[in-house]
Amino acid sequence: IKHTFFPGTRNFGVFNAGIFVIGYFISFYGINIYRKRKTYPYIIFYGALVVINGVWNFILSDIGEKIISPVSALFTYNILKSLGYPVVLKRTTITIFTQDGYPISARIAGSCSGAQGMTLSSIMLFGLMIGTEIPYKIRIIYVILGATIMFFLNIMRLVIIYVSAYYFGTQGLNASHEWVGNIIFLVFILSYWMFIEKRTNKKL
Repeated sequence: IKHTFFPGTRNFGVFNAGIFVIGYFISFYGINIYRKRKTYPYIIFYGALVVINGVWNFILSDIGEKIISPVSALFTYNILKSLGYPVVLKRTTITIFTQDGYPISARIAGSCSGAQGMTLSSIMLFGLMIGTEIPYKIRIIYVILGATIMFFLNIMRLVIIYVSAYYFGTQGLNASHEWVGNIIFLVFILSYWMFIEKRTNKKL
């Protein structure tokens, strides 16, 4: 949808992902449940995205780039090395040598460090839990656990990107970088939320 009006953006981004989650809300619970409880998780979710958008550069540049990127790069490098791939790490840049011996270097920037996925997943989880019977302390635990899982899922995403570069060159790197993150993010949010719902329903 967004790509139709703004061709320069990705085909499937945060806006489309938000629409997908709204469809998930309606399919599983219906609008009436949230109307009766007088809660508006969709509006709050998008309002939070607008606020986050204003401080996005700070999150990605200061926190993501300076703190999370070096850790993500080290984790990714060690996993690739342990799997036997020819890689070299220099600060936050990992160089992998393809099957033909061609070097491909890619820097793990703040936007790729995991800060983006951790932030968006935290906001979405807070929005999903609005109007539920989950105690606030448990909500915080779920959000922190979700952000932690999202960090390691991003490490998996980075490993997939570099492995794609090893087998398929620059085209493989670009293609996996474009789509793998969105797929992992959506699968995680939906499966994690279903896990939370099942645990909540059992306790009730």
